[in-house]
Amino acid sequence: MKSLLKHYLFLFILSLNLVCKSQTNICIDDTTHILNDLHHIIYTISDDSMGGRAAGSIYEIKSINFLVNEILKFLPNNYEIIIDEFTYTSYDGTIKAHNISVLPKNNKIPIHILSAHYDHLMPGSYYSREIKNKNQIHPGADDNASGVSLAIELFKILLSDKSIDTMYPAPALILLSGHETGMHGSEEWICKYKTLYNIDFVLNFDMVGRMDDNESILLIRQATNDEVLNKYFFKTYKNNAKKFNINIKYTDEGFRQTDGYNFYINKIQSCTISTGVHSDYHRASDTPDKINYQSIYKIILSLYYQIFDI
Repeated sequence: MKSLLKHYLFLFILSLNLVCKSQTNICIDDTTHILNDLHHIIYTISDDSMGGRAAGSIYEIKSINFLVNEILKFLPNNYEIIIDEFTYTSYDGTIKAHNISVLPKNNKIPIHILSAHYDHLMPGSYYSREIKNKNQIHPGADDNASGVSLAIELFKILLSDKSIDTMYPAPALILLSGHETGMHGSEEWICKYKTLYNIDFVLNFDMVGRMDDNESILLIRQATNDEVLNKYFFKTYKNNAKKFNINIKYTDEGFRQTDGYNFYINKIQSCTISTGVHSDYHRASDTPDKINYQSIYKIILSLYYQIFDI
């Protein structure tokens, strides 16, 4: 396993040197382009060839390789990608995992963070909800390829906007590992970066791909006493989201089980955005064909215009 992991790490480092950055401009109204991007990311990282993307596995490295190459296609020169390695222990053993951070090179400017965990479960994982199919590959299409695709695509659209040079705060992207076994990635990220950057707020995306078109409910999981974020970001979001046929529901239920909570308890304003848990959660049946891609695009639209409204 160690030799295979080193092999994939070598390929990953090689890819960083070989991939050419091509500034790709994309308009928020380019529906076809955005839907194709969402489809491409979700189907790729939830494919069986990614083995479930368990933290610390060779499949985590394959996921990093793909995700970094996708980001490099549009990343401007004033941003950098940082891969941080960290170690923790869980029911699945001692894990050496990696966070992906995409940050402005100038760490003096305020930032708002779009975050999502990209790891999922290895076959046979203690955390699987399967009984008969426990040893099958768990694709994790909604949990959390959907959140990863939304975070990357919204980040890409913000960077492509003509006002990006004067956007305040500037957007940043973090893709976290070690979530499924205890939200270790966000703990490690906060420990390293909290004092290095002026972070205004964090929008964390976790399972955003199963919106019911009949009800169109989008959950905003946050602490009930988080008055600063409510006044700063969500004061008008509920009404703005209705323009895109999205019904916002604020709740503290389940917030403690998300990476957004780790930011909150470290005094960083944050929330977790989700379309909710379903019967395929942590099962082999969480597949990309069940994702509501149009609804992810609607969420992107609503957040894009909200960010420019603050």
